[in-house]
Amino acid sequence: MLENLNIIVPSKNEAKNLEFIIPKLLNYTDDITIVDGNSRDDTEKVCEKYNVKYIKDNNLGKGD
Repeated sequence: MLENLNIIVPSKNEAKNLEFIIPKLLNYTDDITIVDGNSRDDTEKVCEKYNVKYIKDNNLGKGD
């Protein structure tokens, strides 16, 4: 596992894909942040399941 590595994943309605990718990312670091673009699916629940940071953006897009 790499030290001092934070993986940031922008997401919107990607709960199904996060279920697939988060376990793979955990092989590299346990410091993962999901930035959610106000999803209407179970994105937040998936983040809770894998104990990764969950941040809701302010709906201004990834660049904000």
